[in-house]
Amino acid sequence: MFRKAVYPNDAGSLLPRSTELVRFFTALNEIKLVGNQISLSGLAREVVASRNADVARGLMDCFPELDLLEACEGRLPVPTGPFPWTDNDSVESILAVCDRELVEHIAAILPELNGENCADGHIIVTAMDRLGFHTDSERQAFLGAHEAYQKARLRCRR
Repeated sequence: MFRKAVYPNDAGSLLPRSTELVRFFTALNEIKLVGNQISLSGLAREVVASRNADVARGLMDCFPELDLLEACEGRLPVPTGPFPWTDNDSVESILAVCDRELVEHIAAILPELNGENCADGHIIVTAMDRLGFHTDSERQAFLGAHEAYQKARLRCRR
């Protein structure tokens, strides 16, 4: 969502602001896990496993201590498309679960997606509540990470 909205012509590029956004989310997750552990949908997992089984076998040949048996054994034929993500660049289409409300609260605190409103106290408090930052120490750390992100992104041209 972020890359498509903010940098629609820079797919696959490493951009400083994207790096700062990753740092921001890393800082938030060091305070408290935001959302849930990412998990591919069953179909997406099967496609990835099927199309990478040869790579997994090769890695296990070189590094027998790797535990990639699940990726190598009992592969059904490679699923064929079209898939739910065909002609769709939404990450949501490959995830087992996507909490849209959570995504909206995260987007609300990002200046690239919510302009000057991202610094609105009510929006920030609502986002902290919805993202699970409830104690004073969690909120202070959240606000510190948000402020650091704001400052860092201003130093980045793109």
